[in-house]
Amino acid sequence: RKMRSDGPAISALETPNIEPRTDPVLDTEKLDNMRFMNEVIEVHIQKTHEKQAEQVFEVGVNGKRVLFRRGETKRVKRMFVNVLAQQKITNYTQERKRDENGVMIDVQVPESTLRYPFNVTDDPSPMGKAWLQSVLAQA
Repeated sequence: RKMRSDGPAISALETPNIEPRTDPVLDTEKLDNMRFMNEVIEVHIQKTHEKQAEQVFEVGVNGKRVLFRRGETKRVKRMFVNVLAQQKITNYTQERKRDENGVMIDVQVPESTLRYPFNVTDDPSPMGKAWLQSVLAQA
């Protein structure tokens, strides 16, 4: 756009040439995923016997935060449960094995568990169960 150097400021800019699109370009897969992640589901946060475990914790997604308490059942958007399902702790144990040459070696064996164990108690989406299994299966 061109701007004149004289006259009132409101009329100094020439009229913009904006043409509306007649064919909207939408990423329907992304929109469907956003709708799915914004669905409200019910989740129960399990209690723990660990003395040092957090009893109240916060989960944040895109600047939005939700507080969870162990032993509590709560209705939240799926995006927060997605974060819960991805938070895992990996502990290692050692096993003694023989390698291919017959020499005894110590092997590190990883075992991953959820940092905040939970159960989904109500999910209205028919895709919800498969989604949760997929997220929990990730490393």
